[in-house]
Amino acid sequence: MQVFHIKGFSGLVVLGLALLLMVLLLFGLPAFFMMTLWNATVFEVLKGPDISFLQGSILWLMALMMLWQIFRPQIEFQFRQVKDSADFEQFRKGK
Repeated sequence: MQVFHIKGFSGLVVLGLALLLMVLLLFGLPAFFMMTLWNATVFEVLKGPDISFLQGSILWLMALMMLWQIFRPQIEFQFRQVKDSADFEQFRKGK
């Protein structure tokens, strides 16, 4: 296990800047990209509404949630082949 030692005020400033940069790179830049992409396609080409940075960040969060649901599904489907009506009745009753 790696242990990091933060010494003094300058260490706290560097840690704060590193966290801020991480948030900006993982959240701010993709949100700006989504806003620009939306405004370039929908607003310019299709003459739809334009969106702000806040709405671009909401769009980015929705895209993240959809990607999370696609690649980590919580629901599993199991299919069973039914040969005749007796098997279907047992399957329907949960046996």
